[in-house]
Amino acid sequence: MNEPDSELGLETLWAGLLSQKPAQILRAWARLDAPERTAVLAHLREMAAGEGWQPAQREAAQSALGELEASSSQAASNA
Repeated sequence: MNEPDSELGLETLWAGLLSQKPAQILRAWARLDAPERTAVLAHLREMAAGEGWQPAQREAAQSALGELEASSSQAASNA
């Protein structure tokens, strides 16, 4: 992350990723380096499909994954 690894920074990051708003999801994603992105994707996938998450949390994770996939596909087609 481009800012200190503080609790507030992490809260802001996850609030953006789980906001269900494309611009906020992508802005939060842009703050991460490659290893962080790998960890975040794994966690979002667990949230979307794993047990123990509330329906709203699953929905937000699925929204983030969908947006990140669409953004990745668009970037690949523009390359």
